Amino acid sequence: MAFTTRVLELIDERSPLCLGIDPASAESAAGAEQFAEALLDAALDSVAAVKPQMAYFERFGPAGLEVLARVCERCRKAGVPVIVDAKRGDIGSTMAGYAQAYFGPGAPIQADAVTATAYLGLKALAPLFDRMAEAGGGAFVVVCSSNPEGLPLQTAHLPDGRLVAEWLADEVAAENERLGSQSIGAVIGATCGAWARGPLERLHGAPVLAPGLGAQGGTFEQAARLFAGSEDRVLLPMSRALTSGGLDPGVLRERVRENAELARAFRDRGTRVPA
Repeated sequence: MAFTTRVLELIDERSPLCLGIDPASAESAAGAEQFAEALLDAALDSVAAVKPQMAYFERFGPAGLEVLARVCERCRKAGVPVIVDAKRGDIGSTMAGYAQAYFGPGAPIQADAVTATAYLGLKALAPLFDRMAEAGGGAFVVVCSSNPEGLPLQTAHLPDGRLVAEWLADEVAAENERLGSQSIGAVIGATCGAWARGPLERLHGAPVLAPGLGAQGGTFEQAARLFAGSEDRVLLPMSRALTSGGLDPGVLRERVRENAELARAFRDRGTRVPA
Protein backbone atom coordinates (compact mmCIF):
# COMPACT_ATOMS: atom_id res chain seq x y z
CA MET A 1 0.00 0.00 0.00
CA ALA A 2 1.30 3.47 -0.86
CA PHE A 3 2.77 5.43 2.04
CA THR A 4 0.19 8.25 2.17
CA THR A 5 -2.74 5.85 1.87
CA ARG A 6 -1.44 3.73 4.76
CA VAL A 7 -0.72 6.73 6.98
CA LEU A 8 -4.18 8.23 6.48
CA GLU A 9 -5.72 4.83 7.16
CA LEU A 10 -3.84 4.50 10.47
CA ILE A 11 -4.64 8.09 11.49
CA ASP A 12 -8.30 7.12 11.10
CA GLU A 13 -8.00 3.69 12.74
CA ARG A 14 -5.69 4.66 15.60
CA SER A 15 -4.75 8.32 16.06
CA PRO A 16 -2.48 10.95 14.48
CA LEU A 17 0.26 10.14 17.02
CA CYS A 18 3.66 9.53 15.42
CA LEU A 19 6.32 7.85 17.54
CA GLY A 20 9.57 9.79 17.48
CA ILE A 21 12.70 7.80 18.28
CA ASP A 22 15.46 10.18 19.39
CA PRO A 23 18.03 8.22 21.47
CA ALA A 24 20.04 11.34 22.31
CA SER A 25 21.24 9.94 25.66
CA ALA A 26 22.46 6.62 24.22
CA GLU A 27 26.21 6.15 24.48
CA SER A 28 26.54 3.35 21.94
CA ALA A 29 24.73 1.72 19.04
CA ALA A 30 23.58 -0.99 21.43
CA GLY A 31 22.17 1.67 23.73
CA ALA A 32 20.33 3.30 20.83
CA GLU A 33 18.84 -0.06 19.90
CA GLN A 34 17.73 -0.73 23.47
CA PHE A 35 16.08 2.70 23.57
CA ALA A 36 14.33 2.14 20.25
CA GLU A 37 13.15 -1.35 21.16
CA ALA A 38 11.64 -0.13 24.43
CA LEU A 39 9.65 2.54 22.58
CA LEU A 40 8.52 0.17 19.84
CA ASP A 41 7.43 -2.42 22.40
CA ALA A 42 5.27 0.22 24.08
CA ALA A 43 3.86 2.05 21.07
CA LEU A 44 4.15 0.21 17.75
CA ASP A 45 0.56 -1.06 17.94
CA SER A 46 -0.82 2.38 18.84
CA VAL A 47 0.66 4.89 16.39
CA ALA A 48 0.15 5.90 12.77
CA ALA A 49 3.86 6.17 11.97
CA VAL A 50 7.33 5.94 13.50
CA LYS A 51 9.95 8.66 13.01
CA PRO A 52 13.54 7.79 13.96
CA GLN A 53 15.95 10.73 13.95
CA MET A 54 18.83 9.58 11.77
CA ALA A 55 21.50 11.71 13.45
CA TYR A 56 21.26 9.78 16.71
CA PHE A 57 22.00 6.53 14.87
CA GLU A 58 24.43 7.86 12.26
CA ARG A 59 26.79 9.19 14.94
CA PHE A 60 27.70 5.61 15.87
CA GLY A 61 28.88 4.83 12.35
CA PRO A 62 28.10 1.54 10.58
CA ALA A 63 26.84 -0.10 13.78
CA GLY A 64 24.36 2.73 14.32
CA LEU A 65 23.11 2.55 10.74
CA GLU A 66 22.59 -1.20 11.13
CA VAL A 67 20.45 -0.49 14.19
CA LEU A 68 18.42 2.05 12.22
CA ALA A 69 17.93 -0.48 9.43
CA ARG A 70 16.58 -2.99 11.96
CA VAL A 71 14.24 -0.39 13.43
CA CYS A 72 12.87 0.30 9.94
CA GLU A 73 12.51 -3.40 9.24
CA ARG A 74 10.55 -4.03 12.44
CA CYS A 75 8.14 -1.17 11.72
CA ARG A 76 7.56 -2.21 8.13
CA LYS A 77 6.93 -5.83 9.12
CA ALA A 78 4.31 -4.57 11.58
CA GLY A 79 2.62 -2.57 8.82
CA VAL A 80 3.47 0.79 10.41
CA PRO A 81 5.13 3.32 8.07
CA VAL A 82 8.55 4.54 9.12
CA ILE A 83 9.67 8.10 8.34
CA VAL A 84 13.45 8.49 8.48
CA ASP A 85 14.06 12.00 9.76
CA ALA A 86 17.21 12.79 7.77
CA LYS A 87 16.29 16.21 6.29
CA ARG A 88 18.33 15.60 3.14
CA GLY A 89 18.70 18.40 0.61
CA ASP A 90 21.26 18.82 -2.16
CA ILE A 91 21.67 19.14 -5.93
CA GLY A 92 19.90 16.66 -8.18
CA SER A 93 22.76 14.22 -8.79
CA THR A 94 23.43 13.92 -5.06
CA MET A 95 19.75 13.47 -4.30
CA ALA A 96 19.76 10.46 -6.63
CA GLY A 97 22.31 8.90 -4.28
CA TYR A 98 20.21 9.67 -1.23
CA ALA A 99 17.20 8.16 -2.98
CA GLN A 100 19.09 4.90 -3.44
CA ALA A 101 19.88 4.87 0.28
CA TYR A 102 16.22 4.84 1.34
CA PHE A 103 14.00 3.54 -1.46
CA GLY A 104 13.78 0.58 -3.76
CA PRO A 105 15.52 -2.79 -4.03
CA GLY A 106 18.90 -2.89 -2.36
CA ALA A 107 18.41 0.25 -0.23
CA PRO A 108 20.44 -0.26 2.97
CA ILE A 109 17.86 1.65 5.04
CA GLN A 110 14.38 0.71 3.86
CA ALA A 111 12.22 3.74 4.65
CA ASP A 112 8.60 4.38 3.82
CA ALA A 113 9.28 8.12 3.82
CA VAL A 114 12.05 10.61 4.54
CA THR A 115 12.22 14.27 5.50
CA ALA A 116 13.93 16.73 3.15
CA THR A 117 14.94 20.38 2.95
CA ALA A 118 14.73 22.51 -0.17
CA TYR A 119 17.22 25.34 0.29
CA LEU A 120 18.81 24.38 -3.05
CA GLY A 121 15.38 24.50 -4.67
CA LEU A 122 12.57 22.00 -4.43
CA LYS A 123 13.01 20.84 -8.01
CA ALA A 124 16.54 19.71 -7.11
CA LEU A 125 14.85 17.02 -5.01
CA ALA A 126 13.16 15.48 -8.07
CA PRO A 127 15.46 12.41 -8.25
CA LEU A 128 14.49 11.55 -4.68
CA PHE A 129 10.80 12.10 -5.42
CA ASP A 130 10.90 9.98 -8.56
CA ARG A 131 12.52 6.96 -6.91
CA MET A 132 10.33 7.43 -3.85
CA ALA A 133 7.18 7.43 -5.97
CA GLU A 134 8.29 4.35 -7.87
CA ALA A 135 8.71 2.53 -4.54
CA GLY A 136 5.33 3.73 -3.23
CA GLY A 137 7.05 5.89 -0.64
CA GLY A 138 6.67 9.43 0.62
CA ALA A 139 8.56 12.53 1.70
CA PHE A 140 8.00 15.52 3.95
CA VAL A 141 9.63 18.79 2.91
CA VAL A 142 10.35 21.33 5.64
CA VAL A 143 8.06 24.28 4.95
CA CYS A 144 7.45 25.86 8.38
CA SER A 145 9.79 24.43 10.99
CA SER A 146 9.16 24.22 14.72
CA ASN A 147 12.45 25.89 15.68
CA PRO A 148 12.46 29.71 16.06
CA GLU A 149 15.71 30.07 14.09
CA GLY A 150 13.88 29.21 10.88
CA LEU A 151 11.29 31.97 11.18
CA PRO A 152 13.19 34.86 9.48
CA LEU A 153 13.92 32.76 6.39
CA GLN A 154 10.55 31.03 6.12
CA THR A 155 8.56 34.26 6.55
CA ALA A 156 10.71 36.35 4.19
CA HIS A 157 8.82 37.80 1.24
CA LEU A 158 9.63 37.00 -2.37
CA PRO A 159 9.32 39.70 -5.08
CA ASP A 160 5.82 38.41 -5.94
CA GLY A 161 4.67 38.94 -2.34
CA ARG A 162 4.55 35.29 -1.27
CA LEU A 163 6.33 34.09 1.84
CA VAL A 164 9.18 31.67 1.21
CA ALA A 165 7.06 29.07 3.05
CA GLU A 166 4.10 29.76 0.75
CA TRP A 167 6.31 29.37 -2.31
CA LEU A 168 7.57 26.04 -0.97
CA ALA A 169 4.01 24.85 -0.35
CA ASP A 170 3.10 25.79 -3.93
CA GLU A 171 6.14 23.84 -5.16
CA VAL A 172 5.11 20.79 -3.14
CA ALA A 173 1.60 20.94 -4.61
CA ALA A 174 3.04 21.22 -8.13
CA GLU A 175 5.32 18.20 -7.58
CA ASN A 176 2.40 16.16 -6.32
CA GLU A 177 0.46 17.10 -9.44
CA ARG A 178 3.42 16.01 -11.58
CA LEU A 179 3.60 12.67 -9.77
CA GLY A 180 -0.17 12.19 -9.80
CA SER A 181 -0.34 11.54 -6.06
CA GLN A 182 -0.16 13.18 -2.65
CA SER A 183 3.07 11.40 -1.74
CA ILE A 184 4.95 14.60 -0.86
CA GLY A 185 3.88 16.27 2.34
CA ALA A 186 5.14 19.20 4.38
CA VAL A 187 6.72 19.70 7.76
CA ILE A 188 4.74 22.44 9.50
CA GLY A 189 5.59 22.89 13.16
CA ALA A 190 2.75 22.69 15.65
CA THR A 191 4.37 25.67 17.37
CA CYS A 192 3.99 27.93 14.31
CA GLY A 193 1.57 30.80 14.56
CA ALA A 194 -1.39 31.76 12.40
CA TRP A 195 1.01 32.79 9.60
CA ALA A 196 1.46 29.08 8.78
CA ARG A 197 -2.21 28.77 7.70
CA GLY A 198 -1.27 30.22 4.31
CA PRO A 199 1.29 27.53 3.46
CA LEU A 200 -1.02 24.84 4.90
CA GLU A 201 -3.88 25.81 2.61
CA ARG A 202 -1.60 25.91 -0.46
CA LEU A 203 -0.76 22.21 -0.04
CA HIS A 204 -4.13 21.18 -1.52
CA GLY A 205 -4.65 18.26 0.84
CA ALA A 206 -1.10 16.89 1.08
CA PRO A 207 -0.17 15.25 4.41
CA VAL A 208 1.53 17.22 7.17
CA LEU A 209 4.15 16.26 9.74
CA ALA A 210 3.74 18.62 12.69
CA PRO A 211 6.63 18.47 15.19
CA GLY A 212 6.88 20.63 18.28
CA LEU A 213 4.53 19.01 20.81
CA GLY A 214 5.81 18.34 24.30
CA ALA A 215 9.49 19.14 24.84
CA GLN A 216 9.44 22.05 22.34
CA GLY A 217 6.52 23.64 24.15
CA GLY A 218 3.70 22.96 21.69
CA THR A 219 0.28 21.82 22.92
CA PHE A 220 -2.57 19.84 21.37
CA GLU A 221 -4.79 22.91 21.75
CA GLN A 222 -2.28 25.00 19.81
CA ALA A 223 -2.12 22.33 17.08
CA ALA A 224 -5.91 22.20 16.93
CA ARG A 225 -6.11 25.93 16.21
CA LEU A 226 -3.41 25.87 13.55
CA PHE A 227 -4.63 22.74 11.72
CA ALA A 228 -8.38 23.26 12.06
CA GLY A 229 -10.08 21.59 9.11
CA SER A 230 -7.03 19.49 8.21
CA GLU A 231 -6.82 17.21 11.25
CA ASP A 232 -7.34 13.99 9.30
CA ARG A 233 -4.06 14.44 7.40
CA VAL A 234 -1.77 15.67 10.19
CA LEU A 235 0.79 13.48 11.97
CA LEU A 236 1.76 14.60 15.47
CA PRO A 237 5.26 13.35 16.39
CA MET A 238 6.25 12.97 20.03
CA SER A 239 9.54 11.66 21.36
CA ARG A 240 11.10 13.26 24.44
CA ALA A 241 7.69 13.84 26.03
CA LEU A 242 7.13 10.07 26.01
CA THR A 243 10.51 9.14 27.53
CA SER A 244 10.93 11.90 30.10
CA GLY A 245 9.86 9.44 32.82
CA GLY A 246 12.35 6.79 31.71
CA LEU A 247 11.97 3.56 29.78
CA ASP A 248 9.91 1.55 32.26
CA PRO A 249 7.52 -0.48 30.05
CA GLY A 250 4.44 0.33 32.13
CA VAL A 251 5.21 4.04 32.28
CA LEU A 252 5.91 4.19 28.55
CA ARG A 253 2.67 2.43 27.65
CA GLU A 254 0.69 4.76 29.89
CA ARG A 255 2.29 7.86 28.34
CA VAL A 256 1.60 6.52 24.85
CA ARG A 257 -2.00 5.76 25.80
CA GLU A 258 -2.55 9.24 27.26
CA ASN A 259 -1.07 11.06 24.27
CA ALA A 260 -2.83 8.82 21.75
CA GLU A 261 -6.13 9.81 23.41
CA LEU A 262 -5.20 13.48 23.14
CA ALA A 263 -4.22 12.97 19.50
CA ARG A 264 -7.56 11.27 18.77
CA ALA A 265 -9.36 14.20 20.38
CA PHE A 266 -7.36 16.53 18.11
CA ARG A 267 -8.35 14.48 15.06
CA ASP A 268 -12.03 14.36 16.01
CA ARG A 269 -12.47 18.07 16.72
CA GLY A 270 -12.73 18.92 13.03
CA THR A 271 -13.64 22.50 12.23
CA ARG A 272 -15.17 23.12 15.66
CA VAL A 273 -11.93 24.81 16.70
CA PRO A 274 -11.58 28.24 15.04
CA ALA A 275 -8.36 28.91 13.09
